[in-house]
Formats: sequence, C-alpha cells, structure tokens
Amino acid sequence: MGIVRYLIIGVIAVSVIIVISGGLYGPEDGVLAKVVGFFGGVRDSIPDVVGGDELEGEIADVPQGHRAAIMRLNNTIYEMLDSDKQNCFASYGGFPNLNEGGGTSISLSSSSQGTAVSVTGGAGGRLVVADLRFEIEGMSPCVIAGSESVMDNFEDIFLEEDSWADKERRLQSNQNHYTPVNSLTITSDDDTNKLVVSSLGVNSNFEDAGLLYKVDDRYICFFPTVRGDADCDASKSDGIDDDCLGRSEGESESLTEQYRGGGIQQC
Repeated sequence: MGIVRYLIIGVIAVSVIIVISGGLYGPEDGVLAKVVGFFGGVRDSIPDVVGGDELEGEIADVPQGHRAAIMRLNNTIYEMLDSDKQNCFASYGGFPNLNEGGGTSISLSSSSQGTAVSVTGGAGGRLVVADLRFEIEGMSPCVIAGSESVMDNFEDIFLEEDSWADKERRLQSNQNHYTPVNSLTITSDDDTNKLVVSSLGVNSNFEDAGLLYKVDDRYICFFPTVRGDADCDASKSDGIDDDCLGRSEGESESLTEQYRGGGIQQC
C-alpha cells in the first residue's frame, strides 16, 4: 500500500510539471483538470491506512454451541409448520448460556413473507453474524405471556393431568391463550437467558426447557418464564412459572412431564 502512495505522489509531481510547462489548455478541458480528476478517482479507490487498525475488521461469529442451537430452532420450527397438527408442542433442545463468547442475541421480526431472524455476537455481542440471517417462511411469532387472562386460559387448557382429548375440548371454547407479537429477542443477562418483548414490556427469564408451541399453521409460540416456588402455580402476565417447564422435578402437570407422557400433543 506504501508503494501505491508513492506512485500517487509521482502522479502529482508530473501534473505540476505539465502545468508549469504550459500544458494547461482551459479550466474544463485542460490537462490539469483531467489529471486532477484521474487522481481523485484513484485516491477514492484506495483505503485509508493511516493508523493501520482501521483495515482489520472483525468477522462476527458466535460459539459453536449457540450456532447449533439456532439451527435446531430453525429446523424445529419448519418441522412444526410442516406438520398437519395444530395446538401441538415440539422440542428444539433449548439454548446454552448465551452470555458466553461475548454474548449472543437472536432477534425474530415479522415480515411480509414470514419471520426474519438475525443474530448478533462477536465483540460485545453487537456485530451481526452474516451467515445466520435467514427467513422462516410462513411463520409468525407469539408468546405465552402478555396478560393474566392469557396465562389463566393457557393453564386451564394445558396444565391439567387429564387426557389430550379433554384438552382439545377446552381448546374449542377458548382460543385466547397466546399473544401474537411483531418481534422478540432471545438474549442473556449475566448467566441467565432472557426473552424480551418490548411491545408487551416483557423482559423475562427464558428457561423454556426447549419447548415450542404451535397454535395453527402460522403461529409458533415461545415461553418467557418467571421464577416459581417449586410448584407449577405461579405464572404471571410476564410468563409461565418455570416449574411448569421442568425446573422442579415431579410436577406431573408440567409441560415437560406431559410432553414425555403423552398428556399434550407432539407435532
């Protein structure tokens, strides 16, 4: 790059000599105007290397465990959308601690085609990871949160130790058990994963046991969580009691136990 700069200086020197020797033919068509124009084009095409560090842009990436979980999430959502079942559940395996490696955040935003997914990580967790930007066609996000009535209805439908047929009957009379959202972000705060829904004022823990809920052929719901008291009974508008997602063992009505035992429908 230093050689190129010396060549540029040489070009300037030659142009000055031409001007002095009478090579200036006019303000617009003269040699000087042409040389200056040429030099400006060359200069614009050369990066500024003063200080050196400005050329060294970091390629953003995330830890391999984070990347694997993001791809599992994507694949699981597509499998759910492909299923002919509704009001069903599936497991993507969950996320590891997203605070590792400088911090990773996954943002989902509704688009005209479905849901756009973008991931940030790298230095300070703020750099866009280019190869983890994708679109989930035909999907819109939702959450099991947003109001007390949504949480009460979800609990009444699903958090009961009865058959799937009984739950289906309750579903027919109560569809207000989820909240559609335009966007959400899965991120971390120290050692705790978080799910943030700005439009609802939700900034909750995200201890979802890796479960997702499919409402219909479009809506896939995430589970913000709140810390419980070892019983599946403390859900709030900000999210579901984490004891209902397996934090406390032996809660037979929890979604995790019912998922394994057939009390809720798998996609």
